[in-house]
Amino acid sequence: MASITDFQAKGIVAGLASAPDAKPLPRYEIDDLMAKHPDTFNLFLLALERLQDENEGKKKNKWMSYFEQTIYATMQEIAAGFTDPKYRTAAQTFRLPYWDYFRARERKDTGLTGFRAGKQTSFPYGFGLPAVLRSKKLMVYRPKTNETTPVEMDNPLMTFNFPKTDGLTSTEWNRWQRFSHQHTVRHPVEPKREKDDFDDLDSVLNWGREPGLTYMLNMMRFPAYAKYENFARASVLGMMKDPTSGSLENLHDFYHGVIGGEGHMSVPELAAFDPVFWLHHCNVDRILAVWQATHDEYVSATGQLNASTPLYPFRKPNPKGDAGFWDSGSIRKTETLGYTYPDLQGSTDRKTILESFYDKYDWSTQRQKGTKGTGIPTGMEPVDLESVPVFINNPSFSPAPSLAVKNIQPMRMEMEQQVSGGNGGHTERMSDPKHIPSFPRGDDILKNEPQGTRLELQWFIDSEVLKDALNGTFTIYFFVGPVREIDTNPTKWKLDPILAGVNHVLTATEETCDNCAQQSADGMKVSGTSAITPILLDYVEYNLQAQDPEHVSGLKVTVSATISVLHPHAKIPEFKDHLFPDVTSNHHSGNPAGQ
Repeated sequence: MASITDFQAKGIVAGLASAPDAKPLPRYEIDDLMAKHPDTFNLFLLALERLQDENEGKKKNKWMSYFEQTIYATMQEIAAGFTDPKYRTAAQTFRLPYWDYFRARERKDTGLTGFRAGKQTSFPYGFGLPAVLRSKKLMVYRPKTNETTPVEMDNPLMTFNFPKTDGLTSTEWNRWQRFSHQHTVRHPVEPKREKDDFDDLDSVLNWGREPGLTYMLNMMRFPAYAKYENFARASVLGMMKDPTSGSLENLHDFYHGVIGGEGHMSVPELAAFDPVFWLHHCNVDRILAVWQATHDEYVSATGQLNASTPLYPFRKPNPKGDAGFWDSGSIRKTETLGYTYPDLQGSTDRKTILESFYDKYDWSTQRQKGTKGTGIPTGMEPVDLESVPVFINNPSFSPAPSLAVKNIQPMRMEMEQQVSGGNGGHTERMSDPKHIPSFPRGDDILKNEPQGTRLELQWFIDSEVLKDALNGTFTIYFFVGPVREIDTNPTKWKLDPILAGVNHVLTATEETCDNCAQQSADGMKVSGTSAITPILLDYVEYNLQAQDPEHVSGLKVTVSATISVLHPHAKIPEFKDHLFPDVTSNHHSGNPAGQ
């Protein structure tokens, strides 16, 4: 069997199925890899450092395309330099880690200011950026010179320094004047944009956690998402059955915007330079893998693009001779590339996988707000950073201070109703939305359900827009209030107290992307969705305003609601209906010209 080194030399994507220990091994969450597999993590950091080195990088000019197998091969080289054989064993267990945005990082009260003046809510955990992605220095062991005493290293997971030679040309950088040309930055501080604002990033991550989590869980259970076309892509196609507003692509784009802010991760041409790009994409792959394990349909076997369409330029091994190209049908299972995820280990039963996935996350939703975070599952607790080797005796590390409460709009609340017996009677925690014509009453929905069934109502702002509307990446902000109350500085919008949601459209310019130019010629539209709270619905209906939508080509905004019931002793709510009340009717944003 050819080695990974051979595949690298030939430009073949083999993954790690050809590794010496060929059985599929799990990709771990970044904090778990760091805390529970410190020797592997140590080698991972050293490999990243070597690959980011300006001189070494020239020798490995294909590493961006074959990231995981290139890191693996580099780790084997480094491990061979240690006298202790444990590093060679640790290197063979490596699989690329992912960053789970919904994993708690700190035990602390994180405050979220409510829409009403003086009102706020809090949660006893923080869901900010993992410490290992923000610390300037980390402690590592090095072969031969520092095998028993750790030394400081510049953190290769925090930033990437652009090479001073053989990098982007001045002409190429001219397109990106507002970005740092020295190194990648997340949520850059004005005006020079050379420094990260991690407090700002943490605030936005905590603000976006609940809507993002709701979004992810809904994609696993709503019937419309059983269609791969609906689940995977944001593009709006006329032949799509039961179309949805959101998608995995939309969630992926949302976190590019959340993580990057005004920094490199927010635009596709520069995003992959940021080391966090790979951890983010690994997590998106994990969500896809869980969906695949719990659904039948993947990619159609017929059509212009189908399961057999070659995925250029990704070449695969071919024992019979010349390598062919991977296609969707041949790469459905992650095991084909030598890896899996903890979410998929232990069972092949779809219901068990889905319920276990829900157990990991549902504890932190508003539906479970009565628990106040006391039911955190095993494996989702924050890591004790002070006991992790990369932070021990690290003079540049100190536990993150508690965040000050900022004006952050909670994105989702739910109407829960409890059947108290007899003719579907119920006790309301929030009032029924009687003002919406034809909207079903809670007791009508619950009248045939078992006693103890709970009703859940979720609200979303849905948008549809031409992908090339602004010839590049852009973000649509949804505010609940008059335009005059919106801050005049767009960089402050992400934490505006009347911000109801966002849709980040990640697209390259036509000048840098031939495919984008073709999509523009085809008039491709993309959709997105953002969770909102039903308590704001009246305000939306009577106060919705917008800039002239003719300035944003094809922009259409609607409000939708989903109704689910949670039966007694059930873990996963059962989807009931998807409604589109006329909240945005008679407003330009709801009825743009030409619609």
